[in-house]
Amino acid sequence: PCDAPPCVTQRFVSKTSILTLSEEMLASGGTISDAKESQAGLLDLKLGRAYHDVGANKYVMVEEWKSRDNMTATEDILSSFIGTPASTLTEEATLKQLDVATVQSMTCSSERIVTVEIQPHYSCKKLWKVLASPGYCAWVPGCRSAAITSADHAKHHETAATLYMEGGTTLPALIAKNWKERKVSISVLSNKELPGYSGVITLDEVKSRKGFFPWSKGNVCNLKHEYRFNIASLSQSNIESFEQYFLPDLYTKLSRK
Repeated sequence: PCDAPPCVTQRFVSKTSILTLSEEMLASGGTISDAKESQAGLLDLKLGRAYHDVGANKYVMVEEWKSRDNMTATEDILSSFIGTPASTLTEEATLKQLDVATVQSMTCSSERIVTVEIQPHYSCKKLWKVLASPGYCAWVPGCRSAAITSADHAKHHETAATLYMEGGTTLPALIAKNWKERKVSISVLSNKELPGYSGVITLDEVKSRKGFFPWSKGNVCNLKHEYRFNIASLSQSNIESFEQYFLPDLYTKLSRK
């Protein structure tokens, strides 16, 4: 639960895509605001440079929809603000759509708790190889790598670590990995950057009768990520970069294994 009421809860579905867009394409169309207004049920639309890939013209777009039934084709949204017909868009812009996630965001007096669930097109075994690999910390906003600084604490299997951040800073943290339950948790111990940030990622193999995609049937791996942070951290532009950074980074690494 949140720290104190009143609390405001939002539920929506989120779709993430990796794009290759030229400056000419971005300059030739309308605005993101125009695209949002043209789509009923589209709550928010975010477009920014890809953190996971510093290659030229790499972007990540995140669509937040009121429900799955409201979703339209990503090509239709793109064509409305880059001045390219939807029918030819995939030929001119590399479009790689990642999985659709269900999101619940609860905002209270001083903190926000976000729960994201997806069913990736990968097994739990393959996902765990990336999530549990030494130094991996992409689920923390802006974290490039982590270095272990002490042995596990006996009772909680926590490991003291140093997080190396995008802007060149370092943060102290505690990381715990439960190999049997396939669960990773982290707590940032800084009062200046990401104060109050903590997160837990769990992988669970489940049976699903239906899902967002054809592979979301039968035995699938459910990835659940719950994280919380102080409202004061919202002034940091990268605090809510789960879809913009973590998912593209995760899928890039999975495609190499």
